[in-house]
Amino acid sequence: FAISGFAALGYEVAWMRLLMVSFSFNSHYEFSIVLVAFLSGLALGGWLGSRLLTRRPDLLSIFVGIQFLIGACGALSVLAFAHLSVLVEPIQRADSWWVSRTGVFFTAVSIMLLPTVAMGVIFPLVGQIYTRQLARLGRGIGDIGAVNSLGAVGGAFVTGFVLIPLLGTEWSVKVLAALNGLVGLTLALVSQQRKRLIWCGAAGLALLLVLVPSDVLRRIAEPTAVNRELVFYQEGAEGVITVEQQTDGFRKMALNGGGQVPTDYSSLQIFRLLGHLPLLLHPDPQEVLVVSLGGGIALGGAAQYEPRRITCVELVPEVIDAARLHFGEFNHHVLENPTAWNIELVIDDGRNFLLSSRDTYQIITGDATHPTSADSWVLYTKEFYELCRAHLSADGIMAQWLPFHGLPPDDYKTIVRTFQHVFPHTTLWRSNNYSIMVGTMQPQAIDWKMLNEKMTPPRVYRSLENIDMGNAFALLNTLVMDEVALRRYVGEGPLNTDDHPYISFVSPKGYSSGSWEVLEHLAPHRTSALSLLTTPSAIVREKIEVYFKAGEHALEGDIMRLQNRDRAAAMAYQRALQANPADRPSAYFLDLLAEQLVRRPPQDE
Repeated sequence: FAISGFAALGYEVAWMRLLMVSFSFNSHYEFSIVLVAFLSGLALGGWLGSRLLTRRPDLLSIFVGIQFLIGACGALSVLAFAHLSVLVEPIQRADSWWVSRTGVFFTAVSIMLLPTVAMGVIFPLVGQIYTRQLARLGRGIGDIGAVNSLGAVGGAFVTGFVLIPLLGTEWSVKVLAALNGLVGLTLALVSQQRKRLIWCGAAGLALLLVLVPSDVLRRIAEPTAVNRELVFYQEGAEGVITVEQQTDGFRKMALNGGGQVPTDYSSLQIFRLLGHLPLLLHPDPQEVLVVSLGGGIALGGAAQYEPRRITCVELVPEVIDAARLHFGEFNHHVLENPTAWNIELVIDDGRNFLLSSRDTYQIITGDATHPTSADSWVLYTKEFYELCRAHLSADGIMAQWLPFHGLPPDDYKTIVRTFQHVFPHTTLWRSNNYSIMVGTMQPQAIDWKMLNEKMTPPRVYRSLENIDMGNAFALLNTLVMDEVALRRYVGEGPLNTDDHPYISFVSPKGYSSGSWEVLEHLAPHRTSALSLLTTPSAIVREKIEVYFKAGEHALEGDIMRLQNRDRAAAMAYQRALQANPADRPSAYFLDLLAEQLVRRPPQDE
């Protein structure tokens, strides 16, 4: 019974991995869905077992048969996930949060119901086998419950931290199915059950284990588009890391199917800006902490300033291999020889690392995944920001990536409000589709001369020029709000905390919200970088104003582009270029939209 419990929780861990990768979802809801489906099956099985197995003389034979049934269902579940593509696409594209989650739930139930019902039947079955006398009923039920729970704990731990990292999810399920078969076969042989039938069942299960594919997750990860190919695949304790590449050079790293590091224009801009911006704003950054490696793009940007030490903390070891092998041209190849760049790579959770560290840093950057993801929400709470503040020097700077997509305006405000609650002097910066929060404990001020000097070294200039920010005017034009405007924008409201992780549970409204909604709320509060410059000359003031006014049209274009109003967006970018011909991001998007409009038939906007 302990081995049966071991296998049961092992299946749950493996099914969780298979479900997440299949649907590319990574929130608290997926765990809840699997748990509800699993417990519902157990409850139904327990109810059926308690009513159908009363006073049966062949209880041991039934137990043996159920073990073979669970093993067969476990093996077949892998096969079921391999053929989910018909269901996955419409569920992923569902406009309604309820439709999406309901689809995932019923998919999980359809795969897990039969094996979990069989698992549920086992408890009353073993209870009847083990407790024949009423006088020892309580003790007997307690004994079998304890044994089963102990096995379940071991199954969850061993599957998650031993079997999956060593064998992969598919082979882990096969091992668990083989355990069920072994339990059934052993009991049958010891109790002299019908051997011919038992051996046939064992042979059938063994054949099934051989026939079930062992590369299901890789098949799921394979791109369907003809212009894309899977160039990297590794599975570890934290998940499946993949990299797909297009024929035009575009790449995307994904964790459990969810895109984490795309190399499109907007993403490359924001990742590199995250590495450059805080080091440009600090007069002498020597100790830098990078929380989350991703593609190493922010890390590569920070390394161009040659600080004394850069500590990069990454939870998933496979990410380092993916970033080194396939993102070198974007991260300046700093992972090929980290020590030459004074980089120390640490495999750990960023928050746990800070809890155990006594070091102080002048720069801390956070490049975690989306705030609503189950593995990163703890890096967007008040307590995490307070932990970062405790590890910053008095003149230290904290910078964190914050997306616009997948967050309703109120949720976006909540994160910014939480950040500013801890770092009172916070400014907000953006690059097209994403933003960066920059927080300090001292008022922020930018010295024009220092900024230009720090952007002059060829290594720094090339890195910034590659994302169309090779001059200080273009860089400063990414400012959205200074601290005064930002405080007015966020207003009063809730904070995102460990005890009340407001952002972790996406509302139905947040599921379908687009980046443009947040941008629309930001637009009226936009402020010029002149509010941060200490002593700008008249010429500098005039040029910053030119960039700022053109930026209003560019922001309007970004909003319309994200609304798929391509013609209106193109006109806005044209106005931006008329105001400032040096606005290269607007020129990029105008060219991009022109290509799309040629291929797309006219439509009303």
